[in-house]
Amino acid sequence: MALNDNYSGCTVLIYDENGDYHSTTQVAEHDKSRMLLTPERMPDIHEGVEIRLFILSHPMPCEYKGRIVRIGSRREIALFSGMETEHRQAVRHKVDMTAQIEGITKNGVVVQQGTPIDVHILNISLTGLRMQAAPNNLEQDSEFHLRLRIGDNDQIITAQVLNIRQAEDGHEEYGCRIISVD
Repeated sequence: MALNDNYSGCTVLIYDENGDYHSTTQVAEHDKSRMLLTPERMPDIHEGVEIRLFILSHPMPCEYKGRIVRIGSRREIALFSGMETEHRQAVRHKVDMTAQIEGITKNGVVVQQGTPIDVHILNISLTGLRMQAAPNNLEQDSEFHLRLRIGDNDQIITAQVLNIRQAEDGHEEYGCRIISVD
């Protein structure tokens, strides 16, 4: 997995070595030559502990293992190589995040634009995401623009619905393929 030129300004989700979610923030600095990343808010994880990072970088997300290190008076994250994969195409990262769908297209034709649709993101991976929403908001093969608001950063993800299933609480769960991250 190749490093992007610069992850500064990208949204990063941080997990501990057990895969438990800790925080979501922005990348304040990225030193590609030294493989160091500085988040705006450092998670409450001790130095030396291995962590997992999921970075919503343009044009596609990426993931890394890392370790919190102290360099001088600063705490930073030393990046390792890309993550190992499960038997699935990509590791699923649990999230508990709200977002809004701002536009829906079907076969290239805009079918909804205007009032955003609130959704709840359940998990995200390099290739897709699973989210939950009120029933009958999306159809199979619909493409949509999802806006995540993280701190002062808006992240736009373009995705396509691959499958829909009824959740126990009356909502629908949508399995989606990520097309791009802006």
